[in-house]
Amino acid sequence: PTEGGNPWGVPSAQRVMQWSILAAFGLAVAAGLVMSRTLVKPIKLLVNGAARIESGELEHRVSETTSDEIGDLARSFNSMAEALTEKIGEFRRADVLLRNGNDELEKRVANRTRDLSQVNAMLTTQITERQRAEEQRKALELIAQSRSKLATIGEMAAGMPHEINQPLTYINM
Repeated sequence: PTEGGNPWGVPSAQRVMQWSILAAFGLAVAAGLVMSRTLVKPIKLLVNGAARIESGELEHRVSETTSDEIGDLARSFNSMAEALTEKIGEFRRADVLLRNGNDELEKRVANRTRDLSQVNAMLTTQITERQRAEEQRKALELIAQSRSKLATIGEMAAGMPHEINQPLTYINM
């Protein structure tokens, strides 16, 4: 006798169903593994590429192995990396120009400061000389006033004997 009482050796419907479910599950697992590998590998490549670019390898590009959405994503990622590389290059060039301009400006400020310091020193010297000259002028003016007073006193003193002698002359006569 055969299994389940089936005389012709044909498996029962329940057995067929079990084998069918088992086969379908096996096919689903196999299809899942194949799909997983076709999706996971390109995504891992994208993740690794992003990590390399993040670490400073700006020239790194992700290989575009598929023509589906993952491939579109890889192409988009590479375009973004290229644009990022260009922008960083522009920033570096702008930084060099800015540093050069800053250096030039600092040189000009230093030269102008030196020139102003020289002019300031010259003006300070001139002010000091003018102050001394003013002090000397005032001292000479005081001396001249004193001399003028002394001259006036001298004239008065010279005229006094004449003034004293004149009345005496009339008295003696």
